[in-house]
Amino acid sequence: MCEKSKTAIQLSRMVSLSDVRGAEQVLMELANQPDGDSQIMAVIEKLPSADLLAIVREFDLGSPSLLHSFITPKQFGAMIQMEGQYGSEKSAATSHAHSMISAIVFGEHVDPDNTPADFLREMWASEEGTRMFMKFILPSGGLIDDEDRRHEQIRHFAEFGTFDLESEIPDPTAMNHDMDWRQAVQIIMTEPYEGELFLQELESYKNKREEEERKKMEEALQKFHPNYTKTAPTASANPPVASGESAL
Repeated sequence: MCEKSKTAIQLSRMVSLSDVRGAEQVLMELANQPDGDSQIMAVIEKLPSADLLAIVREFDLGSPSLLHSFITPKQFGAMIQMEGQYGSEKSAATSHAHSMISAIVFGEHVDPDNTPADFLREMWASEEGTRMFMKFILPSGGLIDDEDRRHEQIRHFAEFGTFDLESEIPDPTAMNHDMDWRQAVQIIMTEPYEGELFLQELESYKNKREEEERKKMEEALQKFHPNYTKTAPTASANPPVASGESAL
C-alpha cells in the first residue's frame, strides 16, 4: 500500500473518531513537506466526500481549513449535495453551506484553473445543490418580504445590470461585492444557459416558498376558525425574464 493511501486511511479513521482537528494537523504536516501541495491533492483524491465534508464543516472563514484551498469543483459539488441532505439539521446545514460557499468558492485555490464559476456550475448541477444555492442568495431570516425584495433586486440586475432598484443604469462597481450573494448571482448570470435557467429556478423557488407560507397561514386560520375555506394558490406576478432581455 502506497504512503498516500495509508495517509488517507489514517485521516478517515480520525474523522470516524471525530478527531477532525487531528486530521487537519496531519494535513498541515503534509503541507510542510517537499512538494506538500501535490501530496495533499493526491491524498484527498482518495478520501470519500463524507470525510472531506466532516473536516470542512468544522472550519469557516474566521478559522479556515487547509482543505479549503485544495477542494476541486467536483468534490465541492458532491460535498454541497451531501450537506443539503442533513435531515434534522436543515438550518445548521444551510449555515455550514454558506460557510463552505464563501470559503471554497470565493477563496484562494491551489489550482489557479479552478474559478468560482467552475464551483458554482458543479453546485448547480444537482437538485440539492441548486436548492442550497437559492438559500445562499436569498435572505436567511426566512421572511417572505425580505425574500421578495431580494428576488426583485436579482430580476432588476438581470434586466439593468444593477442591484439598485432606483436605477436603470448598469453599475460598473457591481462586481466589487466579494464573497456574497451578489457575486454569486453575477457569476451565474454571465453564463447564457445557466443565467436563463437560474431565473427560471428562482421563480420556481419563490412560488414554492409562497405556497408553503400560504399553507401555514391556512392551517393557522383553520385551527382557530374551523369554517375557514381554503383559497386557491395564485400565479406569480413576475414571469421569468425572457432570453435576450438580460442587460449582461
